[in-house]
Amino acid sequence: MPRFQNARLRKAALGSTVALAVLTLVGCASYSKITDGVTGDTYYVQDKTVEPQAGGEIRFTDGATGNTVTLTDYERTAISGATFNNATKP
Repeated sequence: MPRFQNARLRKAALGSTVALAVLTLVGCASYSKITDGVTGDTYYVQDKTVEPQAGGEIRFTDGATGNTVTLTDYERTAISGATFNNATKP
């Protein structure tokens, strides 16, 4: 195989590997907005911190304060990482 084709294949393979790594990292984090059905308070969370509890409750870490919150009556909506970051900025 001529040298220029070999270099082109290596570039394509490297580009594919980098793209896959970026997609994997981006896909690993997911976020939600949780609204308390009683008070109307809104919390922004990383989904990995949400733990289902007995009786339909959920416990999670509030992304803005770091506080642990437990709710029974709530609405959960998926949000983007950008929305999460904007909502939890100090």
